Amino acid sequence: MSKFEVRFLAFLLVMLPLSGRVARAQDIKPDPDLAVRLRQADVLLLTALHTADRATWLRFAAPDFFYLDEEGGVTYLNAFLNELEPMSTKPLEIQTFKLTRAGDTAIVLHEDTDEHQVHYIFTETWQQLKGDWRLRVLHITNVLSDPPAINWTAGGHLSSGCGYGDDTPGWQQNNLQESGWLRVRSQG
Repeated sequence: MSKFEVRFLAFLLVMLPLSGRVARAQDIKPDPDLAVRLRQADVLLLTALHTADRATWLRFAAPDFFYLDEEGGVTYLNAFLNELEPMSTKPLEIQTFKLTRAGDTAIVLHEDTDEHQVHYIFTETWQQLKGDWRLRVLHITNVLSDPPAINWTAGGHLSSGCGYGDDTPGWQQNNLQESGWLRVRSQG
């Protein structure tokens, strides 16, 4: 056996037991006690979102916190706090909550509904920093539902009674009261 092979074998004998410890330290598992704590924190954060309670967000958010919105925009903590304004609606209610822990990191998935029964899915990354669990990443997705069909009148207008706004041949731009502008191609 060469000198290199002996050193390599010695290296393996030292590293193999250590690599097993690292793998065990990162076991992915549920943590019911932490799930209760973080669910309570999420309830407080949902309420704080509706009341513009910045102090609660500062208590739970990590300094490098960011929110990823549905359009792919990223909002960091300071900008997120500056955008908070009191809302007249009720806070979202958590319907399901699942936490998976790997060492000092917890991944949370919860499904929520608002007062109009619109569904949202939250994915969160929490990490234990200096002994406290802090929210580092928040992503919220509005769950698309099957909306009622849009009915056309004989003249090609939406039954919601909206007018035309574009002279492009074959296209109609309709101002929908709650959805903004919708461009549709008429048949005929």
